[in-house]
Amino acid sequence: MRRREFVPSLVGGIVSWWAPDGTAVAEQTYRGKWLVIYFGYTFCPDICSTTMMEIAGALKTLGPRANLVQTYHRSASRHPRVV
Repeated sequence: MRRREFVPSLVGGIVSWWAPDGTAVAEQTYRGKWLVIYFGYTFCPDICSTTMMEIAGALKTLGPRANLVQTYHRSASRHPRVV
């Protein structure tokens, strides 16, 4: 059996994106809140909508503590102009 070398994960680091209104958003924007960032597709009728409802149900279960959570749905769909 060949021994594999450990390679650190590239997961982590600074997370940033653009909000729909064009403002820059970063994890520091919501300091003190838990972030739920869901990567889905703009047209995904079977899975994405179900997952969004599950997230909404979890927030409802949290009650007033849901104010400590910020959710974002990020589209993983490719833009037509992106190669």
